[in-house]
Amino acid sequence: MQITVSPHAVKGPTDVSRLSDKGEGGRCPSATGPLIKFEGHSHEGLNESWVVRGNMGADGFWVVGTIGALKALAFVYDVLTYPVYLILQRPWVKKSLSAREKARVIHSDDDSITYRTNLEPGPLHVTLVRSGIDTMNKMFHFVAKLHSNKPCLGTRQILSDDDEKQPNGRIFKKYTLGDYTWKTFEEVEEEAASFGRGLRILGQEPGMNMVIFAETRAEWMVAAHGCFKQNIPLVTIYATLGEEAIIHGINETEGTIVVTSHDLVPKFKNILPHTPKVKTLIYMEDQLKKTETDGYKEGVRIISFSQVLKDGKSSKIVDKTLQLTFSEEVPPSATDTAIIMYTSGSTGMPKGVQITHRNMIATLKAFSDSVDICPDDIFLGFLPLAHVFELLTESVCFLCGVSIGYSTPLTMIDTSSKIKKGSKGDATVLKPTIINSVPLILDRISKGIADKVSKSSDFQKAVFRFAYDYRKVWMRRGFDTPLLNRFFILLLAKRFRHDMSTGRVGGPTTMNDIRLVDWNDGNYRVTDKPYPRGEILIGGENVSPGYYKLPDKSSEDFFQADGKQWFKSGDIGELHPDGVIKIIDRKKDLVKLQLGEYVSLGKVEAEMKTCPVVENICVYGDPTKQYTVALVVPNAVPLSEIAAKVGLTGLTFEELCVNPAVEKAVLKELAEHGNKSKLQRFEIPAAIKLCSEVWSPDMGLVTAAFKLKRKVIQDRYQHEINRMLVKVADLQWNLNCKSPAFVEFAIIREC
Repeated sequence: MQITVSPHAVKGPTDVSRLSDKGEGGRCPSATGPLIKFEGHSHEGLNESWVVRGNMGADGFWVVGTIGALKALAFVYDVLTYPVYLILQRPWVKKSLSAREKARVIHSDDDSITYRTNLEPGPLHVTLVRSGIDTMNKMFHFVAKLHSNKPCLGTRQILSDDDEKQPNGRIFKKYTLGDYTWKTFEEVEEEAASFGRGLRILGQEPGMNMVIFAETRAEWMVAAHGCFKQNIPLVTIYATLGEEAIIHGINETEGTIVVTSHDLVPKFKNILPHTPKVKTLIYMEDQLKKTETDGYKEGVRIISFSQVLKDGKSSKIVDKTLQLTFSEEVPPSATDTAIIMYTSGSTGMPKGVQITHRNMIATLKAFSDSVDICPDDIFLGFLPLAHVFELLTESVCFLCGVSIGYSTPLTMIDTSSKIKKGSKGDATVLKPTIINSVPLILDRISKGIADKVSKSSDFQKAVFRFAYDYRKVWMRRGFDTPLLNRFFILLLAKRFRHDMSTGRVGGPTTMNDIRLVDWNDGNYRVTDKPYPRGEILIGGENVSPGYYKLPDKSSEDFFQADGKQWFKSGDIGELHPDGVIKIIDRKKDLVKLQLGEYVSLGKVEAEMKTCPVVENICVYGDPTKQYTVALVVPNAVPLSEIAAKVGLTGLTFEELCVNPAVEKAVLKELAEHGNKSKLQRFEIPAAIKLCSEVWSPDMGLVTAAFKLKRKVIQDRYQHEINRMLVKVADLQWNLNCKSPAFVEFAIIREC
């Protein structure tokens, strides 16, 4: 869980790759593919794991011959074009930028090392400073003038929604969608001003918290900037949280107005009786259906978003205290709270993280120095705006004049579950060049590519491998492959922001210092060789003041030193000689087994997720046991293939998940994968439970960013965990053997 305003204060997980590069003069040519921003994802998983290297079949001879001819043609082409590409692409510049030192040591002692970036502030950073922009209100006013008539926020038209019966008997709602309709920067600025005034008319005063509990959409952003204009702190709550967490957030912040959406309004029949201070519920309308507002708690006013905008267009607001009529905004100061962002509650009840306007602007400066975004880029927004990562990424897009089109995971691509057959997904219509992503989505993309390649012909596999290897070789030399790009749609494209290494998270940003501190319990020290290791501490202007109304917890995780606010991240990192950090562990994920071995649950899960049959996994370690066990959500296609190998066909996904023979085969697959990944014997799960339920944020088992909620998962599956532990213990006893290695192979053989 990251508590700094930037979801990562180091740049690796927020590095980018794009299909089109800026030229030397900063010109941005037309984009030809996505710019992907990574949050918490190791790039290592996107290399060899999805290149299928199968054996050739009977037609192997001509396949080998064809690939040989391709290689010969490529060689001739390379020889002829090398001088041209050498002059145009200047690969030595990319390689030198990749190899340069990203940070320097500014302080060290026996138990800590502090690093600072070598980067200089970029043009946008300098503009923000020179223009005196220190609040989100000033920022959007600035960009609305700068990009006034350019499309800003886009929403797709819903033409119809139909219920479709699936083969399994379930009813799915399917949408037929039209084009995107756009509001310009100037129009968004006007709507935000109207919404802010509308809130004041409803009795919301500056400094009073307002809660927003809604999915990512254009109105969300309008509401946020309406609050910023009136110095109203915005309380953000994930749309996927359960009722208890929602009630907790509303009551703790004492919100009297809650903004929600048509789909979420019904939740408030149960919530409103437990939130006595809520007096007004504002709902964002559905395009097709009227929102039912009857049957709710008496005394609570329920009003539409459009009505608030309409009322706010009147330039008059009555200040009840001073009995004055005025039309001006109430601008916040840099130290005022902009957002109280509630966490996803992965370790318990959600905590409200206070984020000031200074925090927000500091992070915008760091983002602008770290990513290359052009005015003609297009951003696809679908991650939760309730998380500051998405909110600030979209804010950087505002600064750069980038148009933002909104989407959902259920309508993003042509084959998404809510897209009616024959209708196009959001990405197909929008053609975005930038997206945010989270590790699980990237894992799914990687496995999807591998699955498609594995099912293709020998010739297609060979061509794919040739193209992949060819491109990889030239990228490592600092070159691009424009001709190859025309023939292959590549997910990961031109570069990773002047850093061609993988598996690392970059150096400090221009707004942060990074400090490593000894963690003796985990045996990580800054004196370790070959690299210093320890807990990552983040200090700078973008670090939160602390948790809302939780002073004791705040003092545990935050502190002041060297004139900066610091946050203890809980991540364990190692610092490489070029000033780049690699995250190697997580304090909360470390479990000590019975014989004293430490197991990093997150590390084991990350390795196991690269196994094709694993869609998601939660590893459990008991300090009184010598082994781990795991709950596995399997990938349906590889699971069926494994079942076929043991003679089981025609079974449903649910039937496969409870079949002992399939469970045994998957356990064997995981054991083999763990060995290939160089996991220790005690790290490889000795027993597994196949879970047929998809772990989604709606179920409450993962956060909106798809991070595991370990405690919730453990509580839900405690019976199965106990069963696995007893099963392994019984087998171990019967074998009269205490070696986890023997236990592992005995289970694979016997269970």
